[in-house]
Amino acid sequence: MAKVTNMLSNTGNPVPNQFVIMQGHVSTFQSYDSTIAVIDDNSYPREITIDPDYFDYSATTMRYLARFLGHGIAETRSNIKSGVYKTRSLNSY
Repeated sequence: MAKVTNMLSNTGNPVPNQFVIMQGHVSTFQSYDSTIAVIDDNSYPREITIDPDYFDYSATTMRYLARFLGHGIAETRSNIKSGVYKTRSLNSY
C-alpha cells in the first residue's frame, strides 16, 4: 500500500501540492499532478530518475525536488547535467 505525505516547509508546515509517495522501496516526488523524481532504494547503488521536462518547472518544484533528494539546488542541477541521475519521462499518459 502506498503512503502519501505532503512535504514540509522550513517551519515544519505541510506544503500544498508537494508530495512524497512511499511504496515499498520506491519513493516518488510529485509536484501538483506531475511526477518529478523516483528513488528506487531496492537497487544498488540506489537509482534516481528525474523527469527532464518537469523537474525545473518552477522555483518551488526545484526547491522541493532538491529537498526530496537531500541536498541543494546547485548539486541537484549538477547531478542531472552530469548524468548521476537518470532522466526519462515519468509523465507519459
